[in-house]
Amino acid sequence: DAQTAAAAQRAFDLGINFFDTADVYGNGHSEEVLGSALASIRDQVIIATKGGRRVREDGSFWSDGSPAWLRQAIDLSLRRLGTDYVDLYQLHWPDPAVPVEDSVGALHDIRESGKARFVGVSNFGVSDLQRVLGLGPIISNQIPVNLFYREHVPATLAFCSQQGIGVMAYGPMAQGLLTGKFRTD
Repeated sequence: DAQTAAAAQRAFDLGINFFDTADVYGNGHSEEVLGSALASIRDQVIIATKGGRRVREDGSFWSDGSPAWLRQAIDLSLRRLGTDYVDLYQLHWPDPAVPVEDSVGALHDIRESGKARFVGVSNFGVSDLQRVLGLGPIISNQIPVNLFYREHVPATLAFCSQQGIGVMAYGPMAQGLLTGKFRTD
């Protein structure tokens, strides 16, 4: 935790002002540590977090994009982050059991309540983005972009560019596969 806080402070000292996390990272612990690390400079940073994923007892994840859960999840995230709003709140993954329009509609309700300044999505392809465009402004789509995962990236990037949706790339080093961390055996 101390190393993470020091890294966040050092990043800020070097000009980084955008910090992204999610409620399921460390089952909420990431938000707690980041919120504490950024508390004294909250008005100078942009905090993004994601909701819509949950953690089972065995540590596995499942999607819950229900409006009821998203409304609860933002409140839990705000408490852990120690703030009364986030700059960007994102739906972590589309939930196949919930119409994407319902999930994104809940995001807009959260934005309108003042708990998030802006809303975005994560892991959305073109078809899901097309379904939610008319519901309100989606300012970002966070997607994996690396040499191993390229199949849908060009189409998603082009669509986001055409629609004025910012793209936040994640996993550029493919969770370490492109760093030399792993050997072929």
